[in-house]
Amino acid sequence: MLGEEPKFNTGDRVVCISENFAKIATTDVAKSTVGTQAQRHPIIGEVLTVYDNLGDFICFDKYNDKDPEYLEGVSEFHWFHQSRFESIQNKQTVKESLMVQLFN
Repeated sequence: MLGEEPKFNTGDRVVCISENFAKIATTDVAKSTVGTQAQRHPIIGEVLTVYDNLGDFICFDKYNDKDPEYLEGVSEFHWFHQSRFESIQNKQTVKESLMVQLFN
């Protein structure tokens, strides 16, 4: 749901509970990749540290495109919806979410 309050902040450790990611932006003039699955994205069970948040979207250093010529050394930030992640602090919810994904 758009407009959610950010549930994660910079530095929070999260685990991926869903690989259902869509590409939400492109620099391709034809816009042919809008709405397609991102080529690089977190996988179920992967633990990551939140690099930054933007509303209900979060990004991770591992999945940002690096280039020392750009601000912060990143040429493109890749944003993922926060609903695809759980805090590793909440172990019961993580376990339940991963089980649901495995059996769907």
